[in-house]
Amino acid sequence: MLTIVLINGTYWLLSDIQQKTYEKSKTTNLNLYEKCSIYSLHLGICTFGWFVSPETTRQQIWCMFPTNTTIVRRSKYFSDDEKIKSLIAKYPNATINNPTYVAWKPEYNRLGFYTAYNRDNMRTALACNGVYLYKENDHWFLSPKNELYVYPNLSKPTIIGPFKFHEGLIRHLQDIGWFYVPKIKWQLDVEGCDFQY
Repeated sequence: MLTIVLINGTYWLLSDIQQKTYEKSKTTNLNLYEKCSIYSLHLGICTFGWFVSPETTRQQIWCMFPTNTTIVRRSKYFSDDEKIKSLIAKYPNATINNPTYVAWKPEYNRLGFYTAYNRDNMRTALACNGVYLYKENDHWFLSPKNELYVYPNLSKPTIIGPFKFHEGLIRHLQDIGWFYVPKIKWQLDVEGCDFQY
């Protein structure tokens, strides 16, 4: 049984079936096999994503559990990221009512690997692309809009090397209630005090 799950997961990661399923989800209900395959991609991210971006993996795991309050975590990598630092310097008066939008535009080489970032920058970009940066009560935060971690309804998959991850499909599972929409935000430490992970 495990072999069948691994073969199916590999097929979904490497083929164009995710794109075809995304197109189908726009007009027709997905069947149980398709929903379970998308869920297995999510579980793969939870299992192996830790090596690329622990923060992204945490956000993925939080989608599996209901939350009543905002999850607030800290990450040294976000605070040390050059793009984040430059945005703080450029927009020192960003507030929760007037936040700064944070986005990375991925660039790929011929083999499909990220070329614009080193590993640490990719780690931050995967977790924080499309969030807002603002200062509140003397602390800097990164959070999705309204602190709600809703997957973007992207029309194309994210490609990392030979692997494809269609965030629009994970969003579809959020929309139909297979995943929760947690409230999250990341607190930055621009003053350099000790971090608790």
